[in-house]
Amino acid sequence: MDEIEYKLKTNNAVLISNAISKLLDIINQKSKDTNYGDLSKTPELKLLLSKCVNENSVVSVTACQALVSLVETGVLPVASTLSNFIASLGVTENYSAVTVAISNLLLLDLRGRADQNEYLCPFTLKAPQHPLITVLNQKKDVWRDVLTQMQFIMNHHQNEIGCHSVELLRPVYLYILCNPSLSLSESCRQQTWHLLIKSRITKRLQIEALQWMRIKNINMCLETNYRLLELAEVVAANKDKQYCVSLMPFIVSTTIKLLEFNCDPRPNFDIVSLMIECSDSDSCSITVALLAEVISTCPSIYLFSVVQLCKKILEKLQCSAVVAYAMLASLLQWMAYPSFFSSDALEVARKLISLITDKTAWSCNISRLLSNQVFMALKHSDANIQFYTEICYCMESCSESTTLTWLKKIADAPNNMKYRCKLLLSGLFLYSDKPAVTIRTCEILVRIVKENKNFASHLLSLILYKLTTSRDYEEIKALLVALPELAVVKENIPLIIQTLETFLTSKNSLKYLAINLYLKAWENDTRCHRYLQAALVDASKTNKTWRSNVTCAKAMKYICENHPQHGIELVPLLSQTLNSCGDITGSTATALALEGISALCESGLIDICSTWKVLAPKMNKDKRTIVLVSLCKLFGRIPFYPSHPGDKFDKLVFEVITKLWTFVSTWDHVDVIRASFEALSEYKLENMSLKSLPAEYRKDITLPPLYAKTPMEAARKPEDVLPYIPSECWIQMLDKMNSSILNSAGNLLIAFVKEEINAYSQSIYICGQREHNSFNYLPASSVVRAIGDYLRTFSSSSNKHQESTVIECLRIFAEKYPKPLPPGKCSFLENTMSISTTAKHYSIAIACHQAVISSSARTIIENHLATLTTESKVESTSLFKEYLTLYMNLEDLCRGVPPNSLRPFLETSLNYTLEKAVLDSEKAVETFEKIMHCYSRTLKDETIHDANRTLLSIILEGLSERIDVDSKLFDSFVTAAIELSTKHIERMTSPSLWWEVTPQKLRMAAVIRSELLLRKKVESPLNWMNEVIDAAALIPGVQINILRIIQKVGVGMRTETSSAEWTLDFMGQINKTLLDAPEEDSIKIVTFLCDVLLVTTICLSATDCFLANDESLVISRDVKANLFPQAMAILSQKASSKETIGQIMDCLHHIRTSSIPESYKNAFHNALVSLKHERHFDIAWATFLSTKSNVNCLRNS
Repeated sequence: MDEIEYKLKTNNAVLISNAISKLLDIINQKSKDTNYGDLSKTPELKLLLSKCVNENSVVSVTACQALVSLVETGVLPVASTLSNFIASLGVTENYSAVTVAISNLLLLDLRGRADQNEYLCPFTLKAPQHPLITVLNQKKDVWRDVLTQMQFIMNHHQNEIGCHSVELLRPVYLYILCNPSLSLSESCRQQTWHLLIKSRITKRLQIEALQWMRIKNINMCLETNYRLLELAEVVAANKDKQYCVSLMPFIVSTTIKLLEFNCDPRPNFDIVSLMIECSDSDSCSITVALLAEVISTCPSIYLFSVVQLCKKILEKLQCSAVVAYAMLASLLQWMAYPSFFSSDALEVARKLISLITDKTAWSCNISRLLSNQVFMALKHSDANIQFYTEICYCMESCSESTTLTWLKKIADAPNNMKYRCKLLLSGLFLYSDKPAVTIRTCEILVRIVKENKNFASHLLSLILYKLTTSRDYEEIKALLVALPELAVVKENIPLIIQTLETFLTSKNSLKYLAINLYLKAWENDTRCHRYLQAALVDASKTNKTWRSNVTCAKAMKYICENHPQHGIELVPLLSQTLNSCGDITGSTATALALEGISALCESGLIDICSTWKVLAPKMNKDKRTIVLVSLCKLFGRIPFYPSHPGDKFDKLVFEVITKLWTFVSTWDHVDVIRASFEALSEYKLENMSLKSLPAEYRKDITLPPLYAKTPMEAARKPEDVLPYIPSECWIQMLDKMNSSILNSAGNLLIAFVKEEINAYSQSIYICGQREHNSFNYLPASSVVRAIGDYLRTFSSSSNKHQESTVIECLRIFAEKYPKPLPPGKCSFLENTMSISTTAKHYSIAIACHQAVISSSARTIIENHLATLTTESKVESTSLFKEYLTLYMNLEDLCRGVPPNSLRPFLETSLNYTLEKAVLDSEKAVETFEKIMHCYSRTLKDETIHDANRTLLSIILEGLSERIDVDSKLFDSFVTAAIELSTKHIERMTSPSLWWEVTPQKLRMAAVIRSELLLRKKVESPLNWMNEVIDAAALIPGVQINILRIIQKVGVGMRTETSSAEWTLDFMGQINKTLLDAPEEDSIKIVTFLCDVLLVTTICLSATDCFLANDESLVISRDVKANLFPQAMAILSQKASSKETIGQIMDCLHHIRTSSIPESYKNAFHNALVSLKHERHFDIAWATFLSTKSNVNCLRNS
């Protein structure tokens, strides 16, 4: 041993080699000795191990070589020797020697594991960590040594090693290329990438590395871009068409990010130009769509390059028409604002525009692209590619009819989704020759502007361009109406005004449209005000036609109502309109002008007293119906004008009320009389005097004893003495009223009764054990007293006209007031019921309202309920009307009638209606729907008795088992059911409480719970669906129906903030099922749970907007798996997801490694890839990348 030590201390390579050789001989001899113990404890082996970390490089290299030879000869095992080398990394002075030794041992391990061309690397990025990664972690500077060994392994002369080299080195490649810390040098990553892309057997690993490369910040973006460009050069040189087609859109997408970071994108344009030569048209549509986005965002310095590239692409390749016109839409904005910097680019742009507009044959290539294995493996690694692939495919799949359906979905989508679609919507807008499609698209684009004003200048250029090509009247009208909506940014104002000024000078109807458009433009920008005012003044002076007058008056009315501070400037024009429009053709303009003046009075900018003083001489002579109706509306608003009470105002009110009553009593036109009554109903009864009432309504009025104590006092006229209107005057008014306007008179009295009842104190409803026989205890001015006593004294021998008056009085009393009518015996209702069906309807309604305070009313109702409970021979149509009369007052019944009296009627009426409805009786179905609406309304009422609330709930619960989910009755039943208490809903819809879980009951529960979430506010709404989902997982026959319901819920819950927590909990449930259930059962259950998760996530994120057919999301597993990754990425951007996204990523990783269908493994993997920009990836990236990407299609590449 001394001799060996001596030789090892020399610096002579020959002696060192000889010494190590002697150590080897000794170790080999001892290994052959069967009686020798543990070989690892021999001093020679310990010495050899110690020399591996010797500071002398010759000693170290030779010792390492010796240890490897011991492994090769089988003396030492690979695993323990490898562990010894890894342990020595912390103390070695010669990393190169150890690295080479580790590399050799890995090859030995590979030879030992490889069996029939199958080899699975035992190492990962984390644990057990690949030894070469451990070397890099210990000392990053030795990356060249590691790379040398990688190159040696990749190019190994032995086929058994070469063919498995990628598998062996996969963790190392991913560690170097995808490490988010970028801790290794740029040279290391670049040379590693070069080694990877130059090999012909690494395509799968190249794609896996590309999947995880990020563009989160400028450094990562530049790094990824370099890798893409380097790869693109190689595949273009190799003329790999499949790869070129796939990479082209990714390079353009990265360009968008480069522009965000203010980096020069022209190298990307150059490489795309090179790739065109060895590519086909499959990805052309996506590439052009991305370039359209580049055009709309790039600085002018790069515009020439990108436009040249676009021209070359469209000359050599084929894309869809909508995408090409999306590019045209991006170019139009540059054309609208030319500059010195963009002059060269715009020359090329003009040629490009001509190329697009002259072309008639377009191509749809996305479906072919979806069969490209490389593209599909990479698609989910880039959000832009995900988005444009799906929307381009959707638009290519849409027919004319489905396009309108799809546009409706986009219109209902969240604002961020609509904004994301703006470029392709712009392309569809420009390209479509179908007016319905153009108009609908224009509406969506305008809505985008309302949410994002920056898009307004872009849309203006599109609309102006479309106006030059459109020939359809409705389409042109829609485009013109959209123009004012774009007056939300300063740069649009001159173009809009210029366009509208052109219309004003035309001799056709466009000049009238221009005024309306100016009005809308002014709403968006006050700078348009002076142009609007000038247009109104000019039109009023130069054009005296009926249409001009009406247009100007309508505009002035709008200004006065919505912006009275500007309306005050229009008073001279309003006055001019009133003076110049005195004939029958000027009626509409005059009426509109009056409404404008009324608005100014209501705003307090002009005084009504002085205004009427000016208007009165002209208006008192006016006989035009439409003008008088407008005048009545003005009179009706006087009580709401901010005028201060005083003699002038009181005099005005008296004059106005008198005039209104004059209209009522003397005018022949029904519209004027109705307008007069409506205006009178706005005044309080105390504002009216007996003198203002027409004489025929106050005949035979005598002074009460209080006002006629002496003969002289008794000789006075009541209208000169009484400070109120005696209540009998109102009965006289009703008696004198024509049947065509009797309802209008009744509505006036309803307003007075409402005012009177609101003024009652609670004490008036306290009347002891006995009810009042009449209403004489009320004041002489009481309208309730007059009507009540009139009804009480009604005789069945009255004439038909009196019957009409009685029915109108019943209608007045049957109105639902905030409180019941004052207490009084309701026995008179038994007489009035016999007058007619209408009278019976009102009488029952009155009894229902009064039952809560009147025992006589309650008795009438209970007797009537009893008659409807017994078997009846009445025709079903009449019976339905009787039922509805009571159901329309169900709230009052539940307040005033005990459950034992109410229950027989409720059960009998529902049973009868349901029996008839099942037989497809339309009247029965309609009645059932109305009954359910009444149930819904009553259950919302907090004032009904608890016992009756329980009764209604029990009856509804019973109905749930009698109505089929597919029945036309079910929707109305659900409307009522969702108003039940939580206890009753859970009892009715919870599978855990049922004796038997059937598909029918499960669907019923799912629908009720889903409608509850969508129509009412509940805490953690999605959790309400969990129990139904769990039950459905065990019943395959109902799962498609449940998924349809889940789809609807997802769409309705897009703004729900608790959806992220539900998603995390539901993933936890999937994991739990995988662990707890037997494997055969768990796969079926988990597959359905995955279906639910995917459908919900897709709908919550609005990614279902990319589907032309909603049903495909439910029935197609591939569709769900395809949209899920993008949906997860969209949801992760919501503020409510930030706290849970890390846990969600961990769940995605766990599920993708479980026993689930292959398509769903891919879906969860791709979802994880789409979330690689999240902060949690920086922590867990090694865990995620340790699991191999499921790039099945490239497994042999």
